[in-house]
Amino acid sequence: MNQLLTNLILKKLITKYVIVLVVFTFISRIGINFLIEYFYAILDTDSLGTYSRMQGQMIILLASIVVNMGLALIVLADCPKKNRLAWLIFILTIISSSTGVVIFIIFRVMEFIGLTDSENQAISGDSLDSATVR
Repeated sequence: MNQLLTNLILKKLITKYVIVLVVFTFISRIGINFLIEYFYAILDTDSLGTYSRMQGQMIILLASIVVNMGLALIVLADCPKKNRLAWLIFILTIISSSTGVVIFIIFRVMEFIGLTDSENQAISGDSLDSATVR
């Protein structure tokens, strides 16, 4: 029963983050393309110099970081402990959203597997001390 509960929690966690990652990636890509179109529609494209093009790229990068920060806040809210690992995943998610989410899911799965093994040993009464070779 406990393993079934853990499997359902992991399935919900993975499903949630796959959907969130797809939505944020879609918003990021569409938003960035919209910003490019909007930026170049406002400015006269004949008189654009390298400074204006760099300014446009900076705006696009800033928009991408803001979208990634939103996703990073969602990941940070789901971290059970706010330790160094949680903050490292937060920073990694700001830099690269998909990498941060994948690493977060890997560590959560490892945490659930570790909890499941220790809880199963505690419930069944098996431990390394009682499992001696006879």
